[in-house]
Amino acid sequence: MSNSQLGEGSFSIVKEALSKRTGKSFAIKIITKSQLQEGEEKKLQDGISLMRQLSHPNILSLDKVFEEPEYYFLVTEKMSGGDLLSRLSDVSFFNEHQGRQMCQVLLDAIAYMHTKKIVSLEPLMCRYPMCDPFDLNFDLFFT
Repeated sequence: MSNSQLGEGSFSIVKEALSKRTGKSFAIKIITKSQLQEGEEKKLQDGISLMRQLSHPNILSLDKVFEEPEYYFLVTEKMSGGDLLSRLSDVSFFNEHQGRQMCQVLLDAIAYMHTKKIVSLEPLMCRYPMCDPFDLNFDLFFT
């Protein structure tokens, strides 16, 4: 694991890691168990279970999960661009074509989740990381 920190939350940090075997870059979300509120560990485990069921080009893929007494380590593909809400706030104007493409990507991912009987009530909340809004590969992390 490198010293490069990609992000930080109230009970986790995300660091970059490189596979020694392939050289591929990953993100590792390190979750401190002691900082989880009551019931949050169960929600986390449920979210991990859901993510393991998903395989879609516009939904963040979970590669591996490691659990130690004090931490969870979630290994995912590495993304860039920040979270969806921040990126939408940064763009002051979308033309019709851009808006249509963005909606199509989001709706495709949500429709796929629905085929798996997974419903998210917060599809546009800040914790959904994404790539550049115009490369049309919003990588959504549904927890």
